[in-house]
Amino acid sequence: MSLACGVAVGLFYPFVAKALTGPYHLGPYTVFFVFSLGAVVSNFPMNYALMRRPVSGQPLQMKDYFKGRMSLHAWGILGGLVWGIGTIA
Repeated sequence: MSLACGVAVGLFYPFVAKALTGPYHLGPYTVFFVFSLGAVVSNFPMNYALMRRPVSGQPLQMKDYFKGRMSLHAWGILGGLVWGIGTIA
């Protein structure tokens, strides 16, 4: 599953490279904004689907997500920050 997700995440790079080159290219901040918007919009249905039908373990409800410790959520936020800084750089 990790391999399949890694390949899927890697498939977006050609689109980013295309957006950054050409006569009417987007700036790095615009590309980052559009990418972030797509991540936010796709996050809610993906989280909902994977919580209802998890790969392993018991199905969860949305209230269970908010019961998680902040230290666990902080790792996801840190990962997003690192990815975002890398995208802009």
